[in-house]
Amino acid sequence: MQLQLLHQAKIPLVVSTKNNSYNVTSWTIDKSITVAVSGTVKAKAYFRTQGSLQTVYAAFRKNSSSTNYNATSTSNSSSFTTIEQNFNVHPGDVIHVAVKSYNSTHSGLLGSFGLYVDTGSGATVTQE
Repeated sequence: MQLQLLHQAKIPLVVSTKNNSYNVTSWTIDKSITVAVSGTVKAKAYFRTQGSLQTVYAAFRKNSSSTNYNATSTSNSSSFTTIEQNFNVHPGDVIHVAVKSYNSTHSGLLGSFGLYVDTGSGATVTQE
């Protein structure tokens, strides 16, 4: 199946809805989704701090062969921050969301993480 991302990418292909707490000072893969389609998808994740005056980070990575993280985002807020990036994918590709904290006293929370498209039928299941 060939997919194409157009503008809004509102249709979920797969979404992990489980919240994960983290407190790590080096990039650590927290959630991963294996892609079963070809085309362009938008990866989207929500994350936040778990305390005031803290800094946490989230980033995407396609497949595990690279240590380069894409679309790095920072949150200094206890409200969720959105990170998103488009990826050209093929069946078997894996999109990861990685997280880290500024230091060992800063804690974060990774909320939902999903892959979205503009056209096609939506997901019928979610991951945890």
